[in-house]
Amino acid sequence: MKNIRLILLMVTVPTLLPAQNLQQKIFNFWEHVLNDSPANDTVWAETSAGMEEYMLLFPNSKKEDELLLDLAEIYGRLNRPVKQWNSLLKLLLLHGNSAHAPLARSLLDSINNYNTSKVLDIRHVAALNQALEKPPETDYRHAFINYLNLLVNLDIPSVNRLAVNECRLYLRLFIDDSEDTALILFWKGLFEERSGQTNRAKLSFKLLQKLFPEADVVANSYYQMALLSRDDPATARNYLVELINQFPEHPLSARAQYLFAEIYYNNGALDEALNNFRLILDAFPNSPLCPEALIKISAIYEEKENYEKARRALKQAMLYNVSDKTLKKILKQRIALEKSKSGDPETLVETRLEYVSRFYNDPEAPGQLLAAARESLENLGDREKALQLLKRLIDNYPAGKEARQAMEMEKKINNGQ
Repeated sequence: MKNIRLILLMVTVPTLLPAQNLQQKIFNFWEHVLNDSPANDTVWAETSAGMEEYMLLFPNSKKEDELLLDLAEIYGRLNRPVKQWNSLLKLLLLHGNSAHAPLARSLLDSINNYNTSKVLDIRHVAALNQALEKPPETDYRHAFINYLNLLVNLDIPSVNRLAVNECRLYLRLFIDDSEDTALILFWKGLFEERSGQTNRAKLSFKLLQKLFPEADVVANSYYQMALLSRDDPATARNYLVELINQFPEHPLSARAQYLFAEIYYNNGALDEALNNFRLILDAFPNSPLCPEALIKISAIYEEKENYEKARRALKQAMLYNVSDKTLKKILKQRIALEKSKSGDPETLVETRLEYVSRFYNDPEAPGQLLAAARESLENLGDREKALQLLKRLIDNYPAGKEARQAMEMEKKINNGQ
């Protein structure tokens, strides 16, 4: 079988036969092998390899949709669900109007729902279904870009290595379109990075930077290079500096500055980290990373035992319109700060109560309320406030273990213990 494949590949070099006639002859050969040969893994494996070679020789052929469906059938027989899934998805997105598309969709849904070695997890399903519900793209190049873009967004570990080859195929077909070439080179590097091919990813990003220095995706390539170089802080910083200097208005510049500061912080260079986190506030005042920078600034000041500046940084962070997740982080850091040896007991109680007010249904809210009651009694000597907080806890969270602890504590206070 391998010898047959090699002979067929050699036949493609001379121009003795018209290309279209040659395409059809090779296609018919593999269809014959698939349909008429003994059904065993060896034949299927060799047939799939021959069909893959055909697709490399004749991309976007008239038979590509049929070939993709055949490959999906073979991969199913060989128990290769990832390749089977990818072949079906490619058929649907590149040949959405094909007569084979309904069967491909049915098979794809079956893989997603019933295959024991699932390609997708639940978070991917909605994005995939949304993409497949769109009207089919009739322009092959645009359809190919949509297909690769979906693979980028899904970020399926088992598919990323296959996606590298799909990027190579696209570049072979459409290398002359410089704007798309820059984007596909970046995606290729991203897929290589995600599939653990670090050195190849770096080379793809460097090639992109060399060929298309002004392309918008170059900024992202510098950022990815910095992430890949985290074990070498000096090199990572160089890539981040390139990003910030070349693309000061790019949205990633603020993130690059944050990562730049974080590298210093993780290496114990607190003064350099502090200056670079502050630079985010000055250079990118509207960035959503400003609250995160202030959280890090507070942590640095706390390490330096400058607790007042640590408090001010956290209070400043709360002035931003932050997500609930970030707000919880800020409040928890304020609570931890006030619990330290330099903390203010009254501020600690008020911060706990602020947490409860903002996150009434949070699982930690009853514990924060119980702690506030205990600290009001023990640290502030405020018996009345402690009883009020215990009653609030019992009334609002009656089913929790904290409510039972609150009733015991309330009883002891009333008994003068």
